[in-house]
Amino acid sequence: MSKLKVRHYSQKQLDIVLIHGWGLHSGVWQKLIEYLQTFANITVIDRAGYGHSQIMSHEDELNEILANCPPKAVYIGWSLGVSVILQLATQHPQRVQAIVALAADPCFVARNDWPYAMPIENFQQFQQDTEENAYTALLRFMGLQTQGSNTQRQELRFLQQLLAQHPIPHHLQLLQGLADLAQDYRPLVEKIRCPMLWVYGTKDKLVNIDVDALLALNSQITFGSFADAAHVLLLSHPEPLSDMIIRFLRGNGYDDAV
Repeated sequence: MSKLKVRHYSQKQLDIVLIHGWGLHSGVWQKLIEYLQTFANITVIDRAGYGHSQIMSHEDELNEILANCPPKAVYIGWSLGVSVILQLATQHPQRVQAIVALAADPCFVARNDWPYAMPIENFQQFQQDTEENAYTALLRFMGLQTQGSNTQRQELRFLQQLLAQHPIPHHLQLLQGLADLAQDYRPLVEKIRCPMLWVYGTKDKLVNIDVDALLALNSQITFGSFADAAHVLLLSHPEPLSDMIIRFLRGNGYDDAV
């Protein structure tokens, strides 16, 4: 029996796997699924410790994802979820046909050679807030995720409803997620050989994308952006985002007839 909560929406030949980020369960994909499921089979995963999924080590989580996902699939990740996909794609490249990275930074915390990311002081404060009161930290995080969006109020309400659907993850699980977020995944981006689409919102207050810096890591990355989107572009722009993803996949030879 699977230790992860996994849902499948199956009618097509192409498979897509959705992996969420930090703080909230797989319900964040609800709006995007409505559009993507007309194009491909969808597998949605609650990450370890989220929703109905058990707490487990990161290595066990990667193994459970592989055990519960199609032999080959396109992987779409949001925020921290992209780091999981990068690990899967470098360790098991035969399983990952293409990658779509939404609102993600391969090096989330700023370094001397990566100054575009979140200042270390801000990140450490967020870690402290999570340790002291995880629920309050999650509410603050949702505010940052929606800040800058033209439809912030609606998205914030949606996220708050998702938060209320399940008990919040244990604070130690949340802290482990933040520790994962602080890692440098740039070497993994350099190793990726499958097609990659990197999508971001220009009003994102958590992730500041430098296209040239990412292209220096991997010149094969395709970029997409939404000028009026924040970190939660999968909530604010589900239909145009789905269209962008489908165009990218079709352009790389993947469609529902694959």
